[in-house]
Amino acid sequence: MLLHSKKFFGPAIMISAICISLQIAMAAENWNLLGNNMFLKVNVYYKNEHQKTGQFPTAYILYSYHEKNRDQGIPHRSEIENVQIDCDKSRVKLLDVKWHSKNMGVGPVVFNTKNLNWQNFEVGTVYNDVKSEICR
Repeated sequence: MLLHSKKFFGPAIMISAICISLQIAMAAENWNLLGNNMFLKVNVYYKNEHQKTGQFPTAYILYSYHEKNRDQGIPHRSEIENVQIDCDKSRVKLLDVKWHSKNMGVGPVVFNTKNLNWQNFEVGTVYNDVKSEICR
């Protein structure tokens, strides 16, 4: 049998696709869908583990892109932010930001940063939607 025959690669490709789908499904099981933006081609999820840093609640926000994103020239398929929310003043602090090579925060980290300065946010932003979920 030739290595490039359809019979040889067909099952291997299907098994690989199933494994990738299972990996993404396992990564998605703890995330709550916040919304999606078809124009930006991204699904946005959040995870609140009911933790606080000081007096402020923290949450994780996951941006899973439908296509490879190239912010700052760095290709990535997803981004996870660990954020701290000031519920009273509508401010956010980015405790940790990681860009991953694959969807749903899977794969190697290709970029990592943080911004410990408070940033104001407005109604209609992802941060405001997360605030609505965790500041009850």
